Amino acid sequence: MPSRLGKLLLCCFLTNFVVSQTPPPSPPKKDTTGEAYVFERIAERVRFENDGTGFRDTTAVVRIQNQAGMQQFGQLIFGYSSATERLDLDYVRVRKPDGQVVPTPVANAQDFAPEILRDAPMYSDYRQRHVSIVDLHPGDVLEYHTVVHVTTALAPNEFWYEHTFPKNVAIGEDRLEIDLPKSREVKLKSPDRKYDVQEAGDRRVYTWVVRDVAPDRKRDRDDDEFDPSDQESDVQISTFADWVQVAHWYAKLQGERVVVDDRIRQKAVELTRGAVTPLEKTRRLYAYVAGNVRYVSLSFGVGRLQPHAASEVLQNGFGDCKDKHTLLEALLRAADIQSYPVLISSYRKLDPDIPSPAQFDHEITAARVGKDEDFTWLDATAEVAPYGLIMYQLRNKQALLASNDSYAGLRKTTADAPVKNLVAIKIDGKFSDRRSGRKFRTDRSG
Repeated sequence: MPSRLGKLLLCCFLTNFVVSQTPPPSPPKKDTTGEAYVFERIAERVRFENDGTGFRDTTAVVRIQNQAGMQQFGQLIFGYSSATERLDLDYVRVRKPDGQVVPTPVANAQDFAPEILRDAPMYSDYRQRHVSIVDLHPGDVLEYHTVVHVTTALAPNEFWYEHTFPKNVAIGEDRLEIDLPKSREVKLKSPDRKYDVQEAGDRRVYTWVVRDVAPDRKRDRDDDEFDPSDQESDVQISTFADWVQVAHWYAKLQGERVVVDDRIRQKAVELTRGAVTPLEKTRRLYAYVAGNVRYVSLSFGVGRLQPHAASEVLQNGFGDCKDKHTLLEALLRAADIQSYPVLISSYRKLDPDIPSPAQFDHEITAARVGKDEDFTWLDATAEVAPYGLIMYQLRNKQALLASNDSYAGLRKTTADAPVKNLVAIKIDGKFSDRRSGRKFRTDRSG
């Protein structure tokens, strides 16, 4: 039997062992009392099948803390693409402080085209379902559950997805689950967020959990600089093997609409009559599409990934970035000038590690004019821009040239502008020396 001293030492050892195994205390919860609302819990479950179909299941619990929060959530708007998706509203309800539950009849929800599409509601299949919340007041908790079913894959047998955890919203717990076929090879990137992986049967589930998020309002006020890297997604996945595969897929999707029919051919002849060189022909065709076809400002993907047919765009006299490129490419082809669609982002840097269409929001044109080996970059959506001038945020930037030939893949746009930039400052004023009473005059231009 152990001695009394041995028992004492054993007791001290066990005490130290227990103390050492005690988890460290949780950090104090951040103060969110000043926020208009707090997401007590938000969860998104995403599931994909091998054919590219699937669903996005979203549940949210939001505590409304003041009048501003009530205004923010007095009406919920859920977006979806009606041609490829189906939106189900499972429930929308308000939970009162005394436990009473007030449901909002989801049958009364209405679908509308986004405001930007009001002039041409049939131009895009993107729709928004509006739900006006019943009996919502400060102190209440709003709960809702939606499911968006992906009924038709945008690219057959392929899928991609991006997610960014909110940084400027107070959140108790934010959970993301991505459920994929275990046998499917995917590219996944999540550099700053840890995740858990579990397998069950023929499925593999990736899970991210973020807790106790509170925005730093003082830092937000002090930090006025816009950093494009802040717009990068926390989670990216894609089944595309590389960028060339994406380029081939989109070239086929777009190419089906670049048809040079009699109407397109006659218009090209009319616009280039008297022009001798490919450069002059390209200038005229670009000027027509840029200045005479009205631009419907839709981000890439909102107005469908596939553009309207070139002849349809010519007849309508309007189109989004994809449509304006399609018409320009068809007119150039009618004049024996080769051009390609180029997918690009107007606000973020391209991540070359994840080949995904989700990284783009704009489309421009790369034309091969004459024997010049370099591309001429054209953006027909900038309606009054000179030939060859693309917006500053599109210059010297990685983009995807979509084609079925050797040019397919990532390309960097030009860093130069075809016209000189000039800034002139003229100052005309007076000032005086109070001590001497003398007056001075200056007139400076620069």
